[in-house]
Order: sequence, then C-alpha cells, then structure tokens
Amino acid sequence: MSHIRSGRVVLCSVVLAVAVAGVIGASLHASADPLGITLLAVRLIPLVVTAVVALMIVCGAELSMFRGYLAVMLTLTVAEAAGNVSSVVSPYSPFLAHAIVIASVFAFFPIAYFFPTGRAVPRWTAWLILGWIA
Repeated sequence: MSHIRSGRVVLCSVVLAVAVAGVIGASLHASADPLGITLLAVRLIPLVVTAVVALMIVCGAELSMFRGYLAVMLTLTVAEAAGNVSSVVSPYSPFLAHAIVIASVFAFFPIAYFFPTGRAVPRWTAWLILGWIA
C-alpha cells in the first residue's frame, strides 16, 4: 500500500511539474498588451483543465501503469502545445528538450489503442503498437 501512495505522489509531482513548465513557457512567449494577455489565458485554460483531469486520474480509483501513462501524456501533450515546455528546458538540457518533444508528439498515439481498459482493443492492434514503437 505504501508503494501505491508513493507512486501517486511521484505521478502528481510529475503532472504538476509539467503543468508549471507549460505555464512558464506560455508566459515567456506572451506579450504584455491586452490581446497577448487574452491569448495567454486562452492557451492556459486547456492546460489547467488537463492538469486537473490528470490529477483526478492519478488520485482516483486504482492506480495502474496505464493510468499513470495517460495522466502524464495528457498533461505533457497539452503543455507542449500550450506552453512549449521544451523551450523552458532546452537551456539546461537540450537532450531532455528533444525527448519532451518526441514524447509529446509520438507517445500519445498508442493511447487510442489502449483506451479505456488499458488493453489493446481490438487484440490485433497490439501488433500495430509494436510496429509503432519500432
């Protein structure tokens, strides 16, 4: 039971860190005029909603690898689109910035095969996933 609680804490921390990096990235690219502030708010609304949904997934019912993957990928994909998280990370670690871009673009697609049960539906799509990973 303790490892599940620590897993939830780690996943919540990752989701919040990605969301904060998305907010920072979005604010770095925003201008100070009223239109820029409005556009910033429009970019941040989906990020906040996605972070809340991801936290609900993590803190909800039984925690599984699929739920953790879903929560992190949802937040990472929206944060990268809204705030360009890779630009926040790139001065410190260019490799991590490239990994974030690759993960936010490609790692989200297998969710369509696994949603909603966490198993490949239909079963033959498991082979497509192996091809996608390769």
